[in-house]
Amino acid sequence: MVHETHLQILVIVASVVSCCFSLVVIITMLFFRNMQKGNFMPIIFFMSLSDLGMNSTSLLGFPSDGSALCWIQGVLQSYFAVCSWFWTTILAYRVYSIVSFGQCSLTMTQMHVFAWVFPMFLALIPITTNNYGSSAFDTQWCVLTRREDNPPWLTLFWSYIAFFLWLFLCIVLMIFWQIRISYKFRDSPMKAVVKRTYDKVYLYPVVMVVCWVLNYWCDALDAHGAGESLNALSMLFGISNGIFSAMIFMFKSEEARRRWKVYFYPPKQSNFDDFVEPPIQLDFEDDYETGTNFTSNTAYTEKTSISNASELDMTDFTPANKNPLHI
Repeated sequence: MVHETHLQILVIVASVVSCCFSLVVIITMLFFRNMQKGNFMPIIFFMSLSDLGMNSTSLLGFPSDGSALCWIQGVLQSYFAVCSWFWTTILAYRVYSIVSFGQCSLTMTQMHVFAWVFPMFLALIPITTNNYGSSAFDTQWCVLTRREDNPPWLTLFWSYIAFFLWLFLCIVLMIFWQIRISYKFRDSPMKAVVKRTYDKVYLYPVVMVVCWVLNYWCDALDAHGAGESLNALSMLFGISNGIFSAMIFMFKSEEARRRWKVYFYPPKQSNFDDFVEPPIQLDFEDDYETGTNFTSNTAYTEKTSISNASELDMTDFTPANKNPLHI
């Protein structure tokens, strides 16, 4: 009983930490609205919302089987987990499309339908034959369980059709796009530019793959009676996806760190600045904030989007930003 209590506390604490980390990303995006103008930052924002939703349901604890709270937890856990996978896959696809073709054919409306509406269908369709409930262990989230009048294989069927199949599909697609990018630009003069752009976001898919493959592996061993500790470890791997994704944002987004630094430690200004024409642009100021355009008649420079973590916009690679890059 003591061992079970310790495992429950560990899972709850990890969920709280993950929620706090995801909130840091969300608050940063909402507080600094200009960060949502890039190609990838809005997607990272929705990824964090999905992670927050999934780990918030973990805070419900371990409801008893058959309770309404258990049913709600099971539905929302499945829903937000798939939402997070889909947003991460959309991020990988958008990187692939912009790097390879200069633009992404998916509109934001299409992304929202695919990443929010479709996962809800996947979460609800299994209840036509099954229920969401708790297993024999006291340290497990509410998951799909069988009804007494239905065969056991239906639970396994829906677990893959509505959940794990989409995880594997997302993983395969992201690996395929990564290989395509690496192969296409291995000898290209644009290799350095592409690498600097890809370095900003490639860790998000990597973290998703590692965390959820380990989650699946633990679940597979648990199905063979491996024990309650492994079941708790499976939950921790799923929770860790939100933690690591937020850490990637904090360490990779130079723009976010710079904005918070300027907000909490504003630069000192002297009276001399009021008499200088034109105004002096400090290093921490962005081009769009001061109204200065350094690329109106010049080709791509280090000052533009790659060094600006909020933009990450491959269309800035062309002279005067007139045409998107087609490689």
